[in-house]
Amino acid sequence: MHDLVWTLLGQSWLIGPEIFAVILGLILLVCLLLIAQFFRLWLMAYMANAPVSLFDLIGMRMRKTNAAKVVEAKVVLAHAGIHDVTVWDLEAHFLAGGRVVEVARRVADAKRFGTDLDWKTACAADLGRTPQAVRN
Repeated sequence: MHDLVWTLLGQSWLIGPEIFAVILGLILLVCLLLIAQFFRLWLMAYMANAPVSLFDLIGMRMRKTNAAKVVEAKVVLAHAGIHDVTVWDLEAHFLAGGRVVEVARRVADAKRFGTDLDWKTACAADLGRTPQAVRN
């Protein structure tokens, strides 16, 4: 293994294989910690059949979005059988100042009671806009 690493590095490099191994180990450790941070949320979404990727979760972290609320809302919608609302829709509503989980529960309840309430109309009502402004 040592010879393979040294061959890949080439003998003209300024760093030795030990330093390369340490740098590679640190990069892998950072990636592992990043994945471990979001694994609980990803597993919760996966088990509820509400697809949220690890890249979505990392992007939410970078955009300062509360990933736990977005995943919870996605799970609520998935349990209600609503799969046309994307993670981007949920995140956009959160970033607009909306109450994502409450709106998801409202839409899920509306479906359960047979009322026609789509996601955009519910978001508009939550943000205080008229539904006519959303449709135009």
